[in-house]
Formats: sequence, structure tokens, C-alpha cells
Amino acid sequence: MELTTFGAVLGFAIEQERAASQLYAEASRDPRSGGLAALFSEAATEKRAHVGWLERSRREQVAEMILVPISDLRDEAFLPSPPTDLERSQILDRMIDREEAAHRFYRVAAQRIGLPEVAKLLERIAGRTASRRLVLEQGRAPFGAGGPGRHPDRR
Repeated sequence: MELTTFGAVLGFAIEQERAASQLYAEASRDPRSGGLAALFSEAATEKRAHVGWLERSRREQVAEMILVPISDLRDEAFLPSPPTDLERSQILDRMIDREEAAHRFYRVAAQRIGLPEVAKLLERIAGRTASRRLVLEQGRAPFGAGGPGRHPDRR
């Protein structure tokens, strides 16, 4: 589906962040997640925060959203693979793929959105998804001292 309006772009982003939050929450409760459960739980919380930011932006930018045309943005390019019954390493790979797709979407959407405040928000979320992907990639290796690491935005 082509995302030609501000509302469609943010609606797609909200839908994807909600789905990611649910997937991370389910993975955090899955016994196959092992030592990654806390990492997945933290990611679910982060995704819920993204939903809140995006919903607030959509509410606050209502007047502008009618005037902003968007072109050459299709959701198919950014949809993650459908979920299946996965083993632990596959769960992690799926999460990494999801973050990579989200990062690409937010970078492209930020360039095309036409509203500086919203573009800044999308770039911020893109940065967080890139950071989350790196943390997840660290989870592929056996945990050393200190575990898989904390999210770079957390101090």
C-alpha cells in the first residue's frame, strides 16, 4: 500500500511499533529466550514509548497533516516477515530483521514527511532502532561479564 498522507505514514509507524512491542513482550515470556528475556522486555517498553510519541505527534500536527503530500513510500518495503514458530537463535534474528526494517522506514519517512518536527521525531526513532539492533546483535554472542548490554539511550 502506498503511504501518501501524513496520517498514513504515522498510522503505519504506530501499527508496526505496536506489533513489535507485542512480539518483544511475547518473546520475553518465551522460555526459549533464556538470558535475552530482560532485553526483550526492555525493547517492548521502548516500543510502547515510540507509540506514545508517534500518537502525540499525530494529534499535535493535525492541521499540517492535511497539507503535506508524500510520494514514493510503500509499506511493503518495510514490513517484517510474518511470525512463525522459531528457535531461540531464530527469535533473535527475527528481532534484528524487524529493527533493520524499522530503521529503513523511519529514515525514508523522515526524508519525505515534509514537517521538520515530525522528521526530527522519525530520525530519533530511527537512531533508537539502529541502537536496539546493535544491542540485539550483541545478544547473538555468548554473554560475557555485564550481560548483553544496556540500550545506548539509557544512562
